[in-house]
Amino acid sequence: MQEVIGVSFRQATKVYYFSPIEEELKSGDEVVVDTAGGLAVGVVAKPKFLVKDTEIEQPLRPVVRKVTNEDKEKIEKQKRKAEENLPIIVQKIEALKLPMKVIEVVYAFDGSKVTISYTSDDRVDFRELLKVLASTLKTKIELRQIGIRDEVKSVGALGLCGRPCCCTTFLQQSEHVVVKMAKTQNMSLSPSKTGGACGKMMCCLAFEEPVYKELLSKMPKKWHGF
Repeated sequence: MQEVIGVSFRQATKVYYFSPIEEELKSGDEVVVDTAGGLAVGVVAKPKFLVKDTEIEQPLRPVVRKVTNEDKEKIEKQKRKAEENLPIIVQKIEALKLPMKVIEVVYAFDGSKVTISYTSDDRVDFRELLKVLASTLKTKIELRQIGIRDEVKSVGALGLCGRPCCCTTFLQQSEHVVVKMAKTQNMSLSPSKTGGACGKMMCCLAFEEPVYKELLSKMPKKWHGF
């Protein structure tokens, strides 16, 4: 067994394990951690706890420190830079007539890299775009194609229930949803009734299904008359 701290890098995403520091940290604290891609800022999702060695991805990297005021200023600076460069990135894409929709622009904590998330219905040859952006932004560029579910998770949306989508609040990974789940809940199969903001079937159909199955197993069978 080994003591770790669980850290996530945005709401409702995977929790990663890091080696703790002596300072006591609680859920919600912002921390600087050492990752394979350099220093990054995350949020404590699980304070110190023990896990089996087999559950830890080696090497176990450390939490460096709790976020300082200086770190917060740096984070805000990177956010402003991303906002300022977004129109430039879109302009370069349009100039090259690439079928890409930019969803998010994020600078690394140390400013050494900018990650551009985009959606596209086609495969995109962005080799020329990489050269243009690297020359314009003067930093390393990473282009990351994401799916429609990831787009909603990034920008946020409201579900048919009127609440923020589950994927943006607590679901750490997309649910596998099938039509049978809607039938179990006796729902209309119309896309307008079962479709989420992403256009695919609502994730709640999957994680609610076990409850419906349990309740239905205890209820009397329907009587159809003679």
